[in-house]
Amino acid sequence: MPRKRGKDTDDRQLELDFSGRVEAVAESTRLIAESAHRPAHGESADRLDEEELHVELAVACKRAMRASGLSREETLEKINEWFGRSDGSDNKPVSIGVFKNWLSKPVENPIPVRIMLGICWITDNLEPFEALLSRFGATVVPRGEQVALLLGKLQTATLEVQRLKKQLTRQLCEGCTD
Repeated sequence: MPRKRGKDTDDRQLELDFSGRVEAVAESTRLIAESAHRPAHGESADRLDEEELHVELAVACKRAMRASGLSREETLEKINEWFGRSDGSDNKPVSIGVFKNWLSKPVENPIPVRIMLGICWITDNLEPFEALLSRFGATVVPRGEQVALLLGKLQTATLEVQRLKKQLTRQLCEGCTD
């Protein structure tokens, strides 16, 4: 509904139609919400290409190690220490041969989740989990970004409360003059 022009409004000034913009934002929001529920990688919800997933996870693990600057041997040594699987413990450490098989032949020898977790922890890189979660259309959000997101939501809520407060104050003031 267009607003009535006041005394101070120049008749040559054009009115802006915001309804088209609002509808465009509503449509894009609807499309984003729908896409969040679609399976990633064009897969049907009924089928998962397991071989492709194992290869993607191995590639992501290799990228994480490369980005950290650690060799496979150094990474494995730290993983074994982290899990308490050193030579002096009751639990046998993972051998470098097995570790290399997991990374180079992921279809025949899928990487165990505990090893993927160890790679992420040791390299301080969440790319392997990012590869896994992308199958669900999800993403890893680091702690700093989570805090920023929450602060943004808090700021939005605060602005909404301030807006409502002004609106209520105006309504109360209007009621006082009647």
